[in-house]
Amino acid sequence: MTRKDTLTTTLFAEVFQTERSAIRHPIVEADRLGPCPPADALRAVAAHASRIEPSLAALAEKRGVKRSKIGRAFGSLFSISRNRLADFMLSTEQSYRGTLLGIRHGHDVVTLFGMAAAAEGDGELAAWCDAWIRERAPLADAVADALVWFAEHPDRALRNAKRSRPR
Repeated sequence: MTRKDTLTTTLFAEVFQTERSAIRHPIVEADRLGPCPPADALRAVAAHASRIEPSLAALAEKRGVKRSKIGRAFGSLFSISRNRLADFMLSTEQSYRGTLLGIRHGHDVVTLFGMAAAAEGDGELAAWCDAWIRERAPLADAVADALVWFAEHPDRALRNAKRSRPR
């Protein structure tokens, strides 16, 4: 099996995309919410993603995995579409849950990434995934736990996501 035929190689693109989303979307949501516990939880996820992205890039480079320009363009198009169109139809809490869904998707992808790395005998990549999960899982849990804030603030929860910023 050549390097390009491995599951980890194909998953690199998805891990890059989920991390770009974890940097971008939580900050957009946090800015919309203003100072509150859900925003703080989202900013912690974005900070983690920003901090670990260079190590992911280094692992890909070391393995000769190129970052796909098409994948990046598609991911950017999805982000723009979500931020400019879909959020006009979503409430603040729906948009927040959409971001949480993306964070959970990232956890699943990195879990599979680590399992594939271990199965392929790539201990360094498997260890990176294990460290990512140890650090990100509690942050994702905090985002989920912050959902209670919306129940306690239904007026804010029901606001249109694009117009949710408190005055």
